[in-house]
Amino acid sequence: KRGDPTAAVAAMTRSADLSPDLQQRSQRLAATAYFAAEVMGDLRSVSSLLSDARRANAGGGSLAAASAAASLLLYSDGDVISAYRVISAALRAPDVEPTADEVNSAIWILSLTVALNGRKEMWDSYRELVDRYRDLLPESVLIRSEIATNPATASPEALATLDRQIAALATERDPGQIIRVAYVANDVDRLADLREPLLRVWREGRQAGAVASVTNALMLLCGESYLAGRWDDTMRFAEEGLELVEAYGYLEFVWYLKYSKALAAAALGQQDVAEEPLEWMLSWSLPRQAFIVPQHVYRVRTLAAIGRGDYETAYAEAVRISPRGVEGGTAQQLQLFVAYDLVEATVRTGRTEQARGFVDAMLRMGIAKISSRWALLVAGAQGLVSEGEAASAHFERALVTAPEELWPFERARVLLAYGEHLRRERATVESRVRLVAALALFDRLRSAPWAERARNEMRATGLSRRPADVSQVQLTPQELQIATLAASGLTNKAIGERLHLSARTVSGHLYNVFPKLGVTARAGLRDALTALGEQEEQDERDDRSGS
Repeated sequence: KRGDPTAAVAAMTRSADLSPDLQQRSQRLAATAYFAAEVMGDLRSVSSLLSDARRANAGGGSLAAASAAASLLLYSDGDVISAYRVISAALRAPDVEPTADEVNSAIWILSLTVALNGRKEMWDSYRELVDRYRDLLPESVLIRSEIATNPATASPEALATLDRQIAALATERDPGQIIRVAYVANDVDRLADLREPLLRVWREGRQAGAVASVTNALMLLCGESYLAGRWDDTMRFAEEGLELVEAYGYLEFVWYLKYSKALAAAALGQQDVAEEPLEWMLSWSLPRQAFIVPQHVYRVRTLAAIGRGDYETAYAEAVRISPRGVEGGTAQQLQLFVAYDLVEATVRTGRTEQARGFVDAMLRMGIAKISSRWALLVAGAQGLVSEGEAASAHFERALVTAPEELWPFERARVLLAYGEHLRRERATVESRVRLVAALALFDRLRSAPWAERARNEMRATGLSRRPADVSQVQLTPQELQIATLAASGLTNKAIGERLHLSARTVSGHLYNVFPKLGVTARAGLRDALTALGEQEEQDERDDRSGS
């Protein structure tokens, strides 16, 4: 708890040495081996400690030993089937009377194994064993069993419990507890709330030599950084993680770190970088029956294809993950993550009725309740499959469901789709406002292919210059006056009363001003007008020096 796992392993080993009862000695050595695998990342010590545990108790194994053995099989080479057989057999042994801690550890390893395999049969087995040991399991494990099995159907009570667990991590010192809660949070879009605890695990773990804790934290930080649009951080965390796992033999984690880099590269439009690790991921995963890994490959290829405008390829890759939207069997997290991509690719390849079926499935499953990001994407998907004012209403609802500072990539994509829809509806001014906002986000994210799409759409509206370039901005005197008053905090009605205009006329002027200044809301007017004033002063100085 004070962040010294090396001392913990030494104390646990000494405890085993001082145990006169051979069965207790074996159990303590096995528990030490499990701790070394889950926190230290010293797989050589795990193997040695397990051998000592078996020698101390030649008459049989223990659930603790099975957990350590399964961890070794899973982490050292991703041997999903062997790890699953070891841990599930130990949990099903009729003569086992394990402690609550032993069951907790075993169910955790079982959940990681099942999640990597992804097959319904394994998830069914996992649920059965959770039910068998329900009285011995803590609330956090029970919540994981509900959410990880099918995030789309997580109950409001489970999500509320998870939120309480996340809030409690502000003062949590145990890295294992932080990581376990974070894995559940990842399934339902709550990693943003765990950034600080995960950074703490990462920093303190590096100092203490807790390789496994650090690696888990880095993988989770990759996911958090990706959704936040900090793709340089995603790349950096993945690179550090890869150096660690390759140095310490934690080969099971390699695929996810490579995937994180590839996904960020796809979003940035770096097609070659995105594609480079994917064949390795396929060749590594299939012999091990790690069937969730190919789905991650298809997700990267879907995103990369949408970025380059190859919607047929995007559709073909997306349906490999989610042929029935998010329904049927166990709807895993990845199906939800690709749902908007699937709808967009389906619409843009002329399969609109099929896309409407996917959206209907999303609505039936109620996935919008999970998080503001999924609420944004579900409403955005409804906009994609609708027409006229109905589409506009869905897009508007999408944009107000999520805070502006969250989910920048998804928000920009919905803004782009909304701008495209408005342009087709010949609502040129309104279209420009959304397209300018989308372009500003894409440029900030350095998402080159999507930024180019936004620019092309802006050109189609007749807006050829980049509005964010203040040197090119030209406001009429009345537009400047209205923008200045709006930036000061006055409402449209108050501005109209001061200038003897109707509130509707003021609103129309602001719609013209926003795309010119490259802002999407009144909150951005002050900074834009300041930059415009500074540019005008610079132009005057240049004119004087030139004359």
